[in-house]
Amino acid sequence: MIRLSNIHKKFFKDTDREVYALRGINLEIERGSFTILIGSNGSGKSTLLNLVAGNLLPDAGRIFINNSDVTDALDHKRSSKVSRVFQDPLAGSASELTVMENFRLAALRTRHKNLIIGLNNEFRNKVIANITQLGLGLEHKVDQPIGTLSGGQRQALTLLMTVMDQTDVLLMDEPSSALDPATAKTVMGLAAQITRAHGLTTLLVTHNLKDAETYGDRIIMLENGSVKKDIQGDGKKALSSAEIFSWF
Repeated sequence: MIRLSNIHKKFFKDTDREVYALRGINLEIERGSFTILIGSNGSGKSTLLNLVAGNLLPDAGRIFINNSDVTDALDHKRSSKVSRVFQDPLAGSASELTVMENFRLAALRTRHKNLIIGLNNEFRNKVIANITQLGLGLEHKVDQPIGTLSGGQRQALTLLMTVMDQTDVLLMDEPSSALDPATAKTVMGLAAQITRAHGLTTLLVTHNLKDAETYGDRIIMLENGSVKKDIQGDGKKALSSAEIFSWF
């Protein structure tokens, strides 16, 4: 569960460039929901995501994850609760390390950093079994540097890495925008599958209105830092991309 209580955020405060990014946002996103966040450039989408992630601090208001106040906890302190997939497929993994080594790092994300990183057979078999389910043939490439794979392959693996250790919240910022249409569809389908299978509370920022129509059980539109639309349940299912387009 994510709860935002009266969140305000400005940039370039007290200058002639001052921008009000978020204006008194009040939202409660239920545990296990898949929420789509849309809006024009500058509407506040990425700011909201960065506040939940801990990359930014609000000027006012409080942020709660599973009823714990995390407002002042920075991103590395939220690693036991929050995972993130970035727009850049290269941002979520270490290029020079093998696929298997990247998965091991992901599995240790919430643990003490002085633990030895081991790659025993039990762990390898678990990773290979999970990767095999992607149907991309990547189970045969677990011992090669992840930097040798395509952007789409890395993004798919990054999604799998988010659930290698227990997490509650998955944040995705345009995860398919840098991919070709076929690969983007695979990655988005995987995101929906992981959300359902692991009961993650998921926030997806996207400009792709077809994705906004197809995925998620709730859609929130931001405009000038405020909530303009908030539709869920049957109302969300009935939406078409053409109707969503008419909101802009």
